[in-house]
Amino acid sequence: RWQPGTSVYNSLKYNGGISETESGLTCARWSDERVHKHNWKNMDHNYCRYPEPGHGTPWCYTNDEETKSEECNIPICSNDSRQRAKIAPMLT
Repeated sequence: RWQPGTSVYNSLKYNGGISETESGLTCARWSDERVHKHNWKNMDHNYCRYPEPGHGTPWCYTNDEETKSEECNIPICSNDSRQRAKIAPMLT
């Protein structure tokens, strides 16, 4: 899960292992520029990330020549106060 920045919450980075885009394309390794040239070569995996603003959710470069990058379907953290109450004690 990840948390986008809102008026109530700071953005939390997504560090999970999803490596597929919303349309089902496989993410390319960030360090691999064989299909698409880009500036984010410092990660040696193909997981969805949110390295800069501009996309609405974590995203990745793809191995598809027609689609350079695409957002990933990452669940957002719950806005339910009961869920936050369960999570909050674990953070302290």
